Amino acid sequence: MTMSKKIYFLQNEATPHNNQFIKNLQETKRVKLDIWYARGKSLVCGWDEDLTNKFQKASIFGDRYPNLVLLLRLMVDRKSIVLITGWQNITLKLLVVLSFITRRKINIWLDMPQITNQSMFKTLLRALWYSTCRSAPIKFFCVNSATINYIKDKGIKSQNVILLPVSVYSADDNFTKSTVKDMRTKYNVDVDQFLVVSGSRLVNEKGFDLLIDAIALMPPAAIAKTKVIIFGRGPEEESLVSKIQYLGLSDVVAIIGWLDVAVMRALIYSADLFVHPARWDAYGPGTLNAMSLGTPVIATTTSGSGPELIRHKDSGWLYEAEDYKTLTNLLVGAMSDKIVLEEMSVRAKLRYEHFCNLDLAEIVLNNAR
Repeated sequence: MTMSKKIYFLQNEATPHNNQFIKNLQETKRVKLDIWYARGKSLVCGWDEDLTNKFQKASIFGDRYPNLVLLLRLMVDRKSIVLITGWQNITLKLLVVLSFITRRKINIWLDMPQITNQSMFKTLLRALWYSTCRSAPIKFFCVNSATINYIKDKGIKSQNVILLPVSVYSADDNFTKSTVKDMRTKYNVDVDQFLVVSGSRLVNEKGFDLLIDAIALMPPAAIAKTKVIIFGRGPEEESLVSKIQYLGLSDVVAIIGWLDVAVMRALIYSADLFVHPARWDAYGPGTLNAMSLGTPVIATTTSGSGPELIRHKDSGWLYEAEDYKTLTNLLVGAMSDKIVLEEMSVRAKLRYEHFCNLDLAEIVLNNAR
């Protein structure tokens, strides 16, 4: 009988796509998980569902001060696998430093960090940080090729960089024509309206203002046939609502807040199109959800998962984020050609399955330090 391998799963907060990864690990029957989060409730997303304890009870290590008890535990127990998802938390950052000092092997699963103009001090600090990572016994699991290239550019050896894409929930899916009818009724979408769905945190980098501008540029006849639903919350919500009202789109564009995962996927499944208008996104699970459900996607070239999965005009459409006039043309084109839209639906799902339908647990067990 194969012995179970213990994995410490460490993350700031629970997310739907990482929960799917936890489920993948549990299903192998070869893993014993010890799950730790910095906080039990999301500071970013207003999930009503208890994602923290969805598959098993998780422990909370706090996000204000280093959890020295947890760090000591990880230093003592060197037979287990340590898997960090991201490293923003002070405890997780300190764990990386301890890995360098004590040679404790660890693994980090990460997406593309946002590169912004930084002070000289922060630039030097970042350089020192990656110098530490190069010398520490760390294996990097990256969600896409852009992240792999970024990490390698920091001097991390190729043998320590592994592709580990994000997957999304599918077990709760049982969608039919009745699902489409129910969701459209719930959100006041007429049978013959073209339903566009988008969503994430309502912040400037996600580009929802550009999506609204693109809708406003559509011909009046096309606008009349369109319904846009944006799910999410964030600091830009008030300004987005004001823009919608100013442009006279209150009957066309609706912002509905956060949705539980099953409802979100049902809504995306019921849509004719999903739009990922991000100026920048580390990865963006919205595109993954849509393509996994066979909902065609229009995404920006800076949307993370968009350019990674989509082949332009084959499994979706890509455009430059600030070029919302091109987005307008893509929306109108998709509305006017149902045959192309249906073909794109099939190819989008096939592309998702080709890229993301991997045995993620096996990748970790075969490659983790």
